[in-house]
Amino acid sequence: MAFKITLKERRKVILQTKHDFDIMLNGKVFGQLTYNMTGYIGYLPLPEGGKMDFGETGITAYRRTIASLNREARLMECAA
Repeated sequence: MAFKITLKERRKVILQTKHDFDIMLNGKVFGQLTYNMTGYIGYLPLPEGGKMDFGETGITAYRRTIASLNREARLMECAA
């Protein structure tokens, strides 16, 4: 089964300075990243089937982690 995480920007509401993101897993909404004072918070899916929360951090850290998880999932598919 394919495993691909992507981020889709959500519409901003009035007075919101930072964008929120939908976490998409294989094209379906898995969860949300929301901005909370000093960084984004949310859960990322793991290739093994769990969820990962690494606290309130910047969007760049989430993007790096998503790239790493997608790479790990591809390697797991090739090994299987």
